[in-house]
Amino acid sequence: QLLESVQYRLTQHYIEKLRQANAVLRYNRDNSDHWFQAIERDWAQIRNWQQWAFARINDHSQCAQLCAAFGTVGATFVSVRQTAPERLKWYQQALQGAQQIADNQKELELLYLVGTTAYQTGNFEEAERCGKRLLELGRDPTDHLTLGYGWFITGNIHSYRTELEGAEAAFRKALKKKKKW
Repeated sequence: QLLESVQYRLTQHYIEKLRQANAVLRYNRDNSDHWFQAIERDWAQIRNWQQWAFARINDHSQCAQLCAAFGTVGATFVSVRQTAPERLKWYQQALQGAQQIADNQKELELLYLVGTTAYQTGNFEEAERCGKRLLELGRDPTDHLTLGYGWFITGNIHSYRTELEGAEAAFRKALKKKKKW
C-alpha cells in the first residue's frame, strides 16, 4: 500500500514536469532550452512511470487516469521527442486509459492524436477507425472540434486512397467546423 502510494505520487510528479514543459513549448519559448534539457534528463523516468500506469489501467482507475494524462498533457513535447511509431503506441495506451475511466474529453483528444499519428505511420485502418469514432462521438452538430477532427482524418484517408472528391468534401466539412471553434 505504501509503496503503491509512493509510485502514484512519483507518476504524478513526472506528469506535472511534462505538463510544465509542454506549456512552455506551446506558449512561452523563452525557457524552452531549460525544459528540453530537464525532460531529456528525466525521459527514462517519464517513460518508466507511463508504463507503470499503463500496466495497471485495468486494476486501478487512478492509474488509468494517469496513463491518459501522459498522452494529453505532454502531446507537444512527445511529438518532438518520439518517433511516429513510438508516439502511436504512447497515444494508444493513453487512449485505453481514457476509455477505461470514460473520460470523454481526453478520449476525443486522444482519438485525434492516435488518428493523425496512425496516418503518419501508414496505419490507415487505425486512422480511419479513429476518424469514424470522432464522427460518431460528434453527433451533436454544435460539437465543432470533434467533428472537425473527424472530418480532417477522414479527408486524409480519402486523399490517401486517391478518392479526391471524398477528400475534398471531408476537408471542406473540416474547414467549416474549424471556423466555428
